[in-house]
Amino acid sequence: MERFYIRKTALFGGKLCVVSLGGFGMWLLCGIAEYPALWWLYALTATLCFLLAALMAALVSLSEDDLKRAMDEYKRVPVRKIERRSNWRHSA
Repeated sequence: MERFYIRKTALFGGKLCVVSLGGFGMWLLCGIAEYPALWWLYALTATLCFLLAALMAALVSLSEDDLKRAMDEYKRVPVRKIERRSNWRHSA
């Protein structure tokens, strides 16, 4: 169940990045068509936006791995404690 929410969050973040970059790209094209002398400003802004999207994607994948590792560790520890208690109660 937790993996579904992690995957859903990552997909939503990816879709949001794609939609925002698409809208920003259309704004760039219209801006370059209207003010061609400022092409360097649009290119710099697009590069920074692309780097920001790549950083966000890296953080999403990093946090997904960390969450999976933490969930596996969390699930492993209580099961061992419950098994020890149940074995102790049955043996007594």
